[in-house]
Amino acid sequence: MFATQAIVIMCFLPPLSALQSPGIDLQLGSQVLEVGEAVDAQLVCTNIGVPTSPEATVPDGLELRLAQPNPSQSSMVSIVNGRRSERVSYTYHLRLTARQEGTYVLGPVRVMADGRSYETEPVTITVRRTTQTSDYVFVELDVQPRTLYVTQSCTATLRVGIRDLQMQGRYLDDINLFRSAMDQRASQFSIFGNEPGTQRQVWRTDAAGVRQRFSVLQVTKTVRADEPGTVTIGPVFVKVDYPTSLGRGFFGSYEVRNSRRETARAEAISVTVKAPPLEGRPAGFTGAVGRYTLTADAAPTRLEQGRPLTLTLTVRGTPLEGIAGPDLAAQAELASRFDFTTDELVGSLEGNAKVFRRALFPKQAGEQAIPPLRWSYFDTDSEQYVSLTTEPIAIAVDPPAPGGQPVPLLPQTGGTPPGEEAKLTLVAGGISPNYADVNALLASHSFAWSPAWSATLLACPIAWLGAAALVRFRTRLRADVGWARRRRALPAARRALRAAAHASEPAAYLAALADVLCNYVLERFDLPPGYRAPNEIQALLTEHGYPAASAGAVAQFLESTQAARYAPGAVDATTLRQAHNQVWRWVKQMERVTR
Repeated sequence: MFATQAIVIMCFLPPLSALQSPGIDLQLGSQVLEVGEAVDAQLVCTNIGVPTSPEATVPDGLELRLAQPNPSQSSMVSIVNGRRSERVSYTYHLRLTARQEGTYVLGPVRVMADGRSYETEPVTITVRRTTQTSDYVFVELDVQPRTLYVTQSCTATLRVGIRDLQMQGRYLDDINLFRSAMDQRASQFSIFGNEPGTQRQVWRTDAAGVRQRFSVLQVTKTVRADEPGTVTIGPVFVKVDYPTSLGRGFFGSYEVRNSRRETARAEAISVTVKAPPLEGRPAGFTGAVGRYTLTADAAPTRLEQGRPLTLTLTVRGTPLEGIAGPDLAAQAELASRFDFTTDELVGSLEGNAKVFRRALFPKQAGEQAIPPLRWSYFDTDSEQYVSLTTEPIAIAVDPPAPGGQPVPLLPQTGGTPPGEEAKLTLVAGGISPNYADVNALLASHSFAWSPAWSATLLACPIAWLGAAALVRFRTRLRADVGWARRRRALPAARRALRAAAHASEPAAYLAALADVLCNYVLERFDLPPGYRAPNEIQALLTEHGYPAASAGAVAQFLESTQAARYAPGAVDATTLRQAHNQVWRWVKQMERVTR
């Protein structure tokens, strides 16, 4: 968003030609920096029109980035001796950070405007390393452990200390130097920038051997390793305008009158992230790294053939985020005795455990058992693979009841034979198991005439028109189920998105966002509920007039959620928020564009 200022100057002086000179200028707060220090910069574009985003030649020892994506705008108009001149400026706000010691040439910085190219003069930047230790500020960075496996976490701890101020032999406790003296713009805090910390006081000996009291801010952050390689934490650079003289303000509190520059730096720390070895890896290994236990349970243990039982697998240990359950399709003995869906188990965190559930359909009647199930993980303590096996679970399967029909596990391919109707068996009380007329399930909103309605409508014809419209609207809701579904698709998607934001883990959040998209499409086009593959969703949207590029993006998102939900640690809060907003934009676009 542009911020516009207009200034008019009227005087009788020589013309101000500078107000009309087109060009661009790079303005830096300082050209001498310390390693890790950051400084604000402005690229001022004057009288060239609306500039494009700047491009620059930046050496490896420096980092230059846009602090804001859009430039601010200002204008100045002068009238001198009856002659009018105008200056229009667009200013990009940038951030320059020194990464390595040395002398560098920054620039030129280029922009395009009205088909012409403009560039700045190169600027020489000197970056020096602080060799002396400050007696007024210090930085300490520690990371433990320095070597870990994928899915494990390390703890990074940052301590920043500033020497407390003294006056007449006593320490001043009513001055918070972290708030008043810390130069937040010049300092670089790596991953600790937005983390809360705890403050305490410690004593340290300065270079002269004198014990001094310091206020120390300690910040701790847990970093999860999501892929093999090297994770770098830091460096951290702190700049403080340390007070050298104080005075009393209007309200009696201390104010800094003069200060001097004090800096401190902590070097970066590298953490090595290893993947479980390929040698000795079990066939059923699903990526779990840590230490775990596995138990199995089933309910009910007595059932009719054709009815399902629920197999519950519970994994306890650490870490639980992102682990996948056993691959049931690879359990040959289980597959020989039971029918079940073969997609990957997706569990849920319940307390200090991760629970996986799957419906099993016994193939035969009689006394039998759920066989032992095998699941493997990599033990980080012994650095070996460990395979866990559950205990067998005895069950009794009775023959199906006379006249009953088994519940099919999967939809039959080919559909219902012509001339035959699909039949359901009553499982529980109520109308919904056996009622085929969807219209009758809707609440009755039939209009009933009464003397009160007569008096109201005679007194107010507008009320009569409104009542007629309401009756017609409700009648169409009952008669046209597809139209009713289309009308409620958008409000239902809005409610589902609000509910998804309360998910307790990234996997559940991603699954909810994918369900919002799929359910909206099915409601919008009056299709039966059920799972639709991403490519089917893409083809359906394209068929109904949705732009091909947007339909492809929706399908790509659905595919990515299927993969990411099994590795939620790789998804941070910012990415989830962006995905949430993008899903809502897609839904609103479908509401407008599709037919």
